[in-house]
Amino acid sequence: MTPFEVDWEPFALAALAEAYLHSTDRPGVVVAQAAADALLAADPYSHSVELSEGLLKLVIGPLGIVFFVDETTRVVTISGVGLIP
Repeated sequence: MTPFEVDWEPFALAALAEAYLHSTDRPGVVVAQAAADALLAADPYSHSVELSEGLLKLVIGPLGIVFFVDETTRVVTISGVGLIP
């Protein structure tokens, strides 16, 4: 199966930077972001839950990542990210 391309919207990248700056576990944020990219590229559906039609969420501590998938172009677009308690 062809892997998915993972694309971060500018707002999501800014939110990731904010999460990093405000986190008490900065290395955990870096590891979670890298793991999320790898999981979403391989199979965006296997570790996520659907929030609404077409909008999914992946929780990989300490991050919650909101994204949507375009099956036609095989692109996962991350639209939001934040720290989870």
